[in-house]
Amino acid sequence: MGKLAHPGSIWLDLLGGARVQYHDAGGWLTRSIECGDGGPAVVLLHGTGGHAEAFCRNVLPLAGAGYRVYAIDMLGHGYTAKPAGSRYRLDDYVEHLVRFLDEVTDAAAYLVGESLGGWVAMRAALAQPGRVRAIANVVGGGLRPVPPTEQELAGWATLRDRGLAAISTPSWDTWQARMQWLVADPACMTDELIAVRQRIYQQPEMQRSAAVIYDSVQQMLLGELPGALDSGEIGRVGVPVLYLWTDHNPTTPPRVAAAAHELTKDSELVVFADSGHWPQFEEPGRFNALVADYLGRH
Repeated sequence: MGKLAHPGSIWLDLLGGARVQYHDAGGWLTRSIECGDGGPAVVLLHGTGGHAEAFCRNVLPLAGAGYRVYAIDMLGHGYTAKPAGSRYRLDDYVEHLVRFLDEVTDAAAYLVGESLGGWVAMRAALAQPGRVRAIANVVGGGLRPVPPTEQELAGWATLRDRGLAAISTPSWDTWQARMQWLVADPACMTDELIAVRQRIYQQPEMQRSAAVIYDSVQQMLLGELPGALDSGEIGRVGVPVLYLWTDHNPTTPPRVAAAAHELTKDSELVVFADSGHWPQFEEPGRFNALVADYLGRH
């Protein structure tokens, strides 16, 4: 299965088992869209400025493959806690993830992270290797096995600029531009998802945290703050990693994933030809089958 033949709906995608829950992750209230009552835990981690609905087309299929699936709003995002004074560095996201894992499972979990989420998953595997079984790193950020090109930095700048424009001037057009940036085919971004993003950002605390989030990510990508994963750190990741990339990713291109793949002790590399920054949304059938198979083999 490739792209959906119709735009679909979050409600329809989650119908038949998914539920929204709020967990106390060590004092940080955390929203989760989840499904499944048995099997190992799989935590789905969204990208910069995102939220759990990024995985609306993946929660039920992965649960159907035998997992307990949790698509969470990461710290400072969505309807999860936005602690005053947080700098939203990689360590903050990892700490929040570990607190969440402590709440929902006693065993190591699988992590599926898209963009910033893939970055967080890799950092978590380095910081807490006993808590992570395997990773699906989906167009992940923060990889520095090779120096970034001007084009790559320009891709991040476009994301940042569209995000900040939508926050400062929250019109339909600015949010549509931000959300369509995520996909190779703008027509597949639904009005419903744009409206969800708008609603989430109506929270004043979300607007405040997002400004800090974008600033922190930019500083880490430029090397002004620690956080980016250099070659040595990538080589020390001790869990299996699936690098799931796309030919149309507007930030990190496949060449970076290929270099990281060569450095990682146990990894696979798959590149989708027809997706942008959200392959889990653009090609859900292929994505779900591939990730379920990979997790099942590890």
